[in-house]
Amino acid sequence: MALLGTIRGHMIPLLVADQQRRRVDIADPRVPPLEPPPPPPAEVRRPARVAQVLARAHRLEAAIAAGDYADRADAARQLGFTRARITQILDLLLLAPDLQGQVLELEAVDGVEPMSERALRDVVRHETWADQRAAWAVLRA
Repeated sequence: MALLGTIRGHMIPLLVADQQRRRVDIADPRVPPLEPPPPPPAEVRRPARVAQVLARAHRLEAAIAAGDYADRADAARQLGFTRARITQILDLLLLAPDLQGQVLELEAVDGVEPMSERALRDVVRHETWADQRAAWAVLRA
């Protein structure tokens, strides 16, 4: 018996009567037979964007210290960033070390970011590490 579809989980058969008024199953050649739905795809996990930016800050600081760039302005010119953006990136290094470790462990699951960089900059804005930890706790709650 060909199935027309489902309504609230019930299968609807496609039946017609032949000349002798018997019910006959008619399969529509345009409709493929119903198959179970494919299993959902596995979660796609990747490092969060804020973790990538923090890692970039560590690499950039190391490159400046190694002499690859004369200063922040030189790094901005060579990398194609504005000086303000380089400052934003490097300011993430002012975050408490334990919080940096937590940020580096963050993952985006199926494209959903756990937090924005702007929210993280609001945590970095606090001067003491104790204040940063308090702001971090509020952010993560």
